[in-house]
Amino acid sequence: MARRPYTPESTLKLYEAHLEKTRSITEATRHFYRGHAKIALNMLVAGGREWRPWLVQKEDVVWLIEEIRRKELAVATLRNYISGLTSLTLFYDNNVISKMRIRYPHDARPNVKWISDEKARELASLRTDPMTDLIVHCELCLGMRRVEVLRLTPESFLGDRVRIQGKGPVGGKTRFMPYHPSTSDILATYNNHRRSLIDQAKGRSHFVEVPSDLLIYYRYGRLRAYDKVKATAINNRVAAVGKKVGIENLANHMMRRTFGRTMWRDGVKIETISAMLGHDSIEQTLEYIGANIDDMQSAMQIFSLR
Repeated sequence: MARRPYTPESTLKLYEAHLEKTRSITEATRHFYRGHAKIALNMLVAGGREWRPWLVQKEDVVWLIEEIRRKELAVATLRNYISGLTSLTLFYDNNVISKMRIRYPHDARPNVKWISDEKARELASLRTDPMTDLIVHCELCLGMRRVEVLRLTPESFLGDRVRIQGKGPVGGKTRFMPYHPSTSDILATYNNHRRSLIDQAKGRSHFVEVPSDLLIYYRYGRLRAYDKVKATAINNRVAAVGKKVGIENLANHMMRRTFGRTMWRDGVKIETISAMLGHDSIEQTLEYIGANIDDMQSAMQIFSLR
């Protein structure tokens, strides 16, 4: 890079321009790196540390980690800020952070929300409309991410298991999930709904194009698939069904986390849960399921040393 920027603002502006030009990442990923890199850089500036990404050294990163811990922020927040700063420094040809092999402590605090057992059972058995039922089922009972639901096709369901295309700009690792006892019925109901949409569209024009996606909708004489990044309509469906069972601000990922936590509390091995969620490590799964005081009390009740 021939010319270095002179201010934190211009440093970030050049980095953000790089992210915009990188077509292999989604807008959600761009937003993640933009936001967390900016916060990390501003913390270095406020602390009087070296902020220029090409000059950041190990001691600056160690200071930042300790500052984040001093503020008692969650481990996930620490990881996000360091990820943003790592991306920023690598853009400026500085690999000091990537060479540090930072080990993050396990955070057992329930810093995210799960659905209570009672509400989860109510939500799993609730039937509203075919599409919403399928979305909730895939996330709450099959442990899928929102983007994984959006990437489903009619061919993803193989009779006794579903092929799930993992996260990533062009699709991550593929995993297979066995059917839940309700999967076949919920899928059949949705497929009938999907066929009725196709028939409705073709009734107006034989030349209508049918998206390859499983989740489609009909509007203005066209069949459409949902945007894989924004998915506002999907989020609205989830929030609306949450209110029906008394859950305010129900989010897609809350159901996926509840799937993993419920599996764990039912006695499923953590290694199995990790594979079902498509995680790269057991440590990531441990952050998902958490451990609160009720879990600890239950463990003490069955502890064999008495």
